[in-house]
This record gives sequence, structure tokens and C-alpha cells, in this order.
Amino acid sequence: MTNGVLDDKIDDQPWETFCSVVPFTTRAPPEPPPHPKPPVPTISSIEPHQATLQNAGKIDVHWNASTNFDLYHFMWVELPHGWNEVEINSGGHNGVFTVSPAFPKRTYAFKVQGCISKLIGLDDCSPFSDPTTLVMPANTNSVREFLRLSNAQLNPGIRSLDKAAYRAGLRAMMRL
Repeated sequence: MTNGVLDDKIDDQPWETFCSVVPFTTRAPPEPPPHPKPPVPTISSIEPHQATLQNAGKIDVHWNASTNFDLYHFMWVELPHGWNEVEINSGGHNGVFTVSPAFPKRTYAFKVQGCISKLIGLDDCSPFSDPTTLVMPANTNSVREFLRLSNAQLNPGIRSLDKAAYRAGLRAMMRL
């Protein structure tokens, strides 16, 4: 600059000849390490309940988890049919689901997955547990035991039950 006027030359040469071009590249920041999946919940017990006068047969499946999950995905199947799934929005370290109706001598399989909800994006879910199977036990053949399980008070005898209970016969009433 000379007297406030921009000079186009330095030492009588164009100023561009004094510039040098140096190419450079920047590196992207490293990827964050992969986030480990939460631990898999474990099916801790399976409780079959035979049919009674009031209810169809059912299976209560209980599970535990070492992580406090926000929700669970529970899946079950009556083999050889396809899987059924339910999302249980009840969190914590354990849970239970009842499969009903459950039929005697049929094979059922169960598995569970725990998820931690994220404010933005997808849930962070564990893998599913390995399937656990159960063959539903046969209902009792004892009328006395069936009525005890049904909390039926017989006074003076079986005719004290609602006629609809035994109209089709004892085997039908006992779901045999």
C-alpha cells in the first residue's frame, strides 16, 4: 500500500507471484466405538396351569434381567405354528406374561428381549433369549382333583354345578 492506494505489485512484480499454493486435506474424526448391546434377559420359570371350570389352560412365563429395561418384547409359539409377539411397556429387572389358552400335550416355545428407550432414534435392545420350550401337561383325569382346582363346592353332588358345566359330559367339562 502506498499513500492509501493498494499496489498491484511488490518489488515491481505482480503480487500473485509471491503466493504459494499448498494443498491440504483434513481427516474425519474417528468413528465412535460400537455400543455394546444390553445383556439378554433370562426366562427364569415357566408355570403351566391346567384348565378349570372358570378358565382355559394357561402358562405363566417369568423372566429376569441384570439391566433395568424400559420395555420387553415377548414372543411365543404353539409349535408348529408361527410366532406371536407382544410389546410390554412395563420396565424393570423382571416380568411375566400369561399365554392363554394353552392346550394339553401341545408344545410351546418362548423368548424375550429387553429394550431401553431412547429420546431420539431407535430403542437399544438386547438380543432375544434362546427359545425355551414346554410341553403343556395333560389335565387331571380325577374329577375330584379337577373340582378342587376349580374351587367348586359340591353340595350335595355334581348336580350342584351349573348345568352348562356338565351338560356335554364330564370329559368335556374337564377339557380332556
